[in-house]
Amino acid sequence: MLGALLGYAIGWGFYETVGHRIADVYNLNEAIKFIGSKFERHAFLTVLTAAFTIIPFKVFTISAGLFKVSVWQTVFASVLGRGLRFFAIAWLAHRYGERLNKMILRYFNVVSAAFIGILILAFAVYKLAF
Repeated sequence: MLGALLGYAIGWGFYETVGHRIADVYNLNEAIKFIGSKFERHAFLTVLTAAFTIIPFKVFTISAGLFKVSVWQTVFASVLGRGLRFFAIAWLAHRYGERLNKMILRYFNVVSAAFIGILILAFAVYKLAF
């Protein structure tokens, strides 16, 4: 969480001096613009998704600060997403043992992508129904 808060601070107050250089070094300027468009409608869901998946989280925390997403919303989504991710790994490893632990760690990206797909589908169904 300290890393997320540092990223947020870079985006919020130091983007012109530090954040812009980070974006240039990693060629992230287009990604940051894209993320900004996602923050306009679904800031919490965007941060939550990035926190749970393998997507480079620093890009999202810097962008959250840059686009002035509420720091509390960013922190809550980060804690929830990261907490769910690491709790899921720990619970499955404890429950099903070392063999499954190795398999989960090997295929966690696929599991994460499937979860996000289900989440997006559920959100789309919700939007269409209501």
